[in-house]
Amino acid sequence: MNFDMKTIAELMKNLSENRPIFHSEDDFKFAFGQQVIEHFSENPDIEIRFEKPEDIVYVNRIGEEIEPKRVYFDLIIQIEGNLIPIEFKYKTKKITPCIINDECFSLLDQGARDRVRFEFRKDIFRIEYLVNSQKCEDIKKGFSIFLTNDEKYWTQKRGGNTLDANYRFADVIIRKDSGWNNHKIDRNENHWTRNGMYNYKLNLTKQHDVKWCCYSVINNCKFKCMIIECVC
Repeated sequence: MNFDMKTIAELMKNLSENRPIFHSEDDFKFAFGQQVIEHFSENPDIEIRFEKPEDIVYVNRIGEEIEPKRVYFDLIIQIEGNLIPIEFKYKTKKITPCIINDECFSLLDQGARDRVRFEFRKDIFRIEYLVNSQKCEDIKKGFSIFLTNDEKYWTQKRGGNTLDANYRFADVIIRKDSGWNNHKIDRNENHWTRNGMYNYKLNLTKQHDVKWCCYSVINNCKFKCMIIECVC
C-alpha cells in the first residue's frame, strides 16, 4: 500500500469536513489518528501509536554531539511492516468563540512564533533522523504537519533582521542550513537561544518544498496547513 503525500492530503481533506477546528494540538493529533483508522478500516493490519519513544542524537550550535535524547513522536502508523512517524503542530491566534457542530470553540493567541518556527524545524529534523537511521530500517518515510489560523506563519518570509529569520517557512522551500540570527543576540551567552533545545543545530539532510493549503474557514478566519514529507 502506498502511503504518501497524496494520502496525507486526502486524510486532511476528509478530516476538515467533520473537524474544521480543534481545541488543541492534542485534539488535532487524536482526531487525525481516528481519521487514519476510519480511512483504512478495510485493512486489518494497520495500527497506530501515540507518543511512541525513540532516541535522537542532536548536536549543539558549535557542532558537538549531545547525549541521545529520548523523544516521543506524536503519532506512528504501522502499516504492512512499515512504520510512518508523523509530528503535528497546531498554532492559533485568538478568534471569537464559535459553535461548530454543536460544540463551542474558543482559541487563544499563542504567540511565540520564533520558538514555534524553531520547534517545527526540530520536528522535521527528528523525522529525517529516523528515516535516515540504520537502526530504523522499517522507517522509510515520515511527515510533519503544521496547521494554523495565524497568517504570519504563511506570510512572513525567511530573511530580514529578525531573530528567527532563518527558521521562517513561508517561502517555497525550507533550506538545509539553519541558525538563529546572531546579530540579534549580541553574543549574550545567557540568551534563551543558548539554552536547552534552542541551542541545537538543526541542519537538515535536504531542502523541503513548502506549499500552504486552505484547511477551513471559520468566521472569516482562514486555517491553512503545510505538510512536509521526509523520505530516505
